[in-house]
Amino acid sequence: MQSSVDRLHWISEVSEKWSGPISVAVYLSSAGEWTTLVLFVEYMRRCSLVFGQSVSIAVAVPATFIAPKNVDDDLSSSINELPCGHAKETLKTLMANWIPKSQAPQLYPQNHMRNVARKVNRER
Repeated sequence: MQSSVDRLHWISEVSEKWSGPISVAVYLSSAGEWTTLVLFVEYMRRCSLVFGQSVSIAVAVPATFIAPKNVDDDLSSSINELPCGHAKETLKTLMANWIPKSQAPQLYPQNHMRNVARKVNRER
């Protein structure tokens, strides 16, 4: 499967209904999207045992992308305060905090992401 970070909330429902492994290729174009993804994955791992056991995520970024060195521990601990069962709302909150509204939308590399997702699935 493939996704941009803003549509990743669907993984909550899929991981609870699908009994096999799930490979997801996620396209990130900014440091804010990176932070949002890291925090959302922490949230999902805390709230869903199935997610932690069956979902693998590959990240694709533009050649000029520079990932943040780490996510602040205070941010990670704040994820523990969010109630489980609200993946879509949690993702919206994270995006509002970490992705500037003024950020210009990037073109989504559809074909490349399909190929990344297929490769990750074969390697799993």
